[in-house]
Amino acid sequence: MHLDNFTTIVVVATVALLFGLGLLLFGTVQRHFRGLSALGAAYLLLGAGSALIALRGQIPGWASIPVGNALVVAGAAMLDEGMSRFVRGRGGHRVTGATAVVLTLAVQFYFSAIQPDLQIRIVFLSAVMAVLCALCARSVLHPQAGPGNASRRFTALTCGLVALACLLRAVLTTLFPPGESYLAAGPVQTLSMLANLVFMIGCAFGVVWMSMQRYEARLVELAERDPLTGLFNRRALEERARSEVLLARRNARRLSVILFDVDGFKAINDTHGHKAGDTVLQALARAVGQGVRGHDVLARYGGEEFLILLPDTCGLRAMELADRLRRLLHGLGVTAGGRAIPVSASFGVATLGEAAREWEGLVASADRALYAAKQQGKDRVVRAGPRAA
Repeated sequence: MHLDNFTTIVVVATVALLFGLGLLLFGTVQRHFRGLSALGAAYLLLGAGSALIALRGQIPGWASIPVGNALVVAGAAMLDEGMSRFVRGRGGHRVTGATAVVLTLAVQFYFSAIQPDLQIRIVFLSAVMAVLCALCARSVLHPQAGPGNASRRFTALTCGLVALACLLRAVLTTLFPPGESYLAAGPVQTLSMLANLVFMIGCAFGVVWMSMQRYEARLVELAERDPLTGLFNRRALEERARSEVLLARRNARRLSVILFDVDGFKAINDTHGHKAGDTVLQALARAVGQGVRGHDVLARYGGEEFLILLPDTCGLRAMELADRLRRLLHGLGVTAGGRAIPVSASFGVATLGEAAREWEGLVASADRALYAAKQQGKDRVVRAGPRAA
């Protein structure tokens, strides 16, 4: 089957316009995904530019050549913008993209209307597209977006391969002049249009894949995190804790827990309202989260009760940490209705092997120590004693 350039570019234009409309509709129902509207606009620009190029000879030359190519370049620049917003929430290489559009418009006009030269037009456009595709790959893998996952690496690889294809097109067009007509310029230009098709399909697939991974991460977060404080919930904590207990017992390592809750929390709710109570819990979670080590596990255990799992920590070190956190909570500075809310907490500490051998017994020992702290006057730390023989 012979695939002529006109048919290829019509397919490219059709696919781009369909993807553009689809991404715009997707963006209207997924507003928390930034950049979808820009991506939709990018595909519409690519489709419109390709359609104008396909109509060469049937519409004025200025519309088909300078405007058509400038729209394609604008689409590539907008694709970089949309990918950058989607991946890291910030704009892309806007100055470079705008400069590329203006230069394309000028060069394509000059070498079509004033001094016609198809070879220069193709080489210039190929170089510009190579730069924009490379910048798009860089935006997808930008360090500010965090470590690259499979979907981002795939999308960046697609952009990178198309950038190389554009450079190859520029080199081959330099070595082998295309003739007088772009739409009959030979297999090199056909392969270039197919590369553009791969570019659009690959980027669209990448966006869908990245969206699915975000949904998956969000579902995991909802399953593991407490919605009020953002800390691990009890279910996630216990899954982690049982593996840590097994690891500690197998390798004869220390493991401690700190169980604590806010003193007089019911009185805070009754006096200042439940919203103020939520504010206290959020402030406490932030403060304690900054006071523990990176590998410690802080979770909201239930209500106003929190638990810290401390791998490789003996009872004495856990006591020191608990007392430091107790003093830290005095400086929270929570206010409600212009009135300061004094905050304090009571702490119970238990260590694996001293207070219990299993996770349930360890938590029960920490809970008894916490109860003893309440009985002794609150705002203090109590360590669970050795388990009964």
